[in-house]
Amino acid sequence: MVALTFDDCFLPDLVEPLLQDLEAVGARATFFCVGRVFRSHPELARRLVAGGHELGNHTLHHRMLTPRPERRVIDAEIDGWQRAVEEALGGPYPTRWFRPPGMAGFTVEADPEILEAVRGRGMRVALWTLDIYRSLDRLGVRDPEKVADFLRERVRGGEIVLLHVSTSNVEGARRALPDLAARFRLVTLSEMFPPDSP
Repeated sequence: MVALTFDDCFLPDLVEPLLQDLEAVGARATFFCVGRVFRSHPELARRLVAGGHELGNHTLHHRMLTPRPERRVIDAEIDGWQRAVEEALGGPYPTRWFRPPGMAGFTVEADPEILEAVRGRGMRVALWTLDIYRSLDRLGVRDPEKVADFLRERVRGGEIVLLHVSTSNVEGARRALPDLAARFRLVTLSEMFPPDSP
């Protein structure tokens, strides 16, 4: 199994072709879209859920929660995301995963308030094992074919892959999907880690 995760969703028009390609190969993914995107594009939340994909909390405004913000800020960002999603869907949504923006430096020791807020809402912090941003994007690599090659060569069973809804990441993922789907079952985080798993 491999879990593809996509962050931010600031370019929602890129999502529909990605969803079509995911569906074509029988794959599902987890989307950590920022809550304010769902406020302006509620149909995106509905489309993701209808396609069998999973939504993860990525805050309402993409506000950095490190280092050590006030607890009221953490609560407002997490709860604001939940409200935005439920307004878009027209009902409750059982969110299991939280990924703070810019969380490369996140640690339990440094950010206990974030962890406490997340656990108190029945969620888990979603980390990753393979990061396109720090491997390619941050180095200025914006070529979709290089992203596709990176995914084809580096993804192994059990990976949690961090991508962003950007032109290079989405197009690269779309190009790599047939190869990845031929080798792995592409699943949501909750399929990889069911609710009763440690």
